[in-house]
Amino acid sequence: MLGRTIDAIAKRLVINRDFHVPYLAGYSTDGRTIYIDRDLPRMLTTSSGRKIQTGRYLLMHEAVEKALIDTYGLKYQHAHQVALRTEKDLVRADGFAWREYDRLMQQYIKVVESKKPLDLPPDLDLKPYIDEHDGKLLAEMKRWMRSARRCAPPVVPAAS
Repeated sequence: MLGRTIDAIAKRLVINRDFHVPYLAGYSTDGRTIYIDRDLPRMLTTSSGRKIQTGRYLLMHEAVEKALIDTYGLKYQHAHQVALRTEKDLVRADGFAWREYDRLMQQYIKVVESKKPLDLPPDLDLKPYIDEHDGKLLAEMKRWMRSARRCAPPVVPAAS
């Protein structure tokens, strides 16, 4: 049943892996795009040699988190806890050990956090970063996004 739930949600969203995303994954302000850091492999290998599809679990985590923030006005920290438990249940339902999955993901969080310069999605929702009170990261992200907007090519409307 959980597999079908993921499939149903995945049909409504786009996964984009073209950018650097602090905290490994995030979402667009409109919630239609889930951003996964470009340096996170699509598959991770467990100690037993099984392959874990990273996008599958991050998609659900981010979709649940965004829905709880936008629909119910939850703070990021509260929505994140529900999303994390959803992610954990999905990982376990697929027969993986949560601790191993989490350990593998934590390694990549450290890799992502060390990446400079930033290369953020232009419509990345900053609410999680605001709620985390990471002033230094947030200031850097806002600077980068302002700069990227100034350098972006103009949008030309399609001819009718």
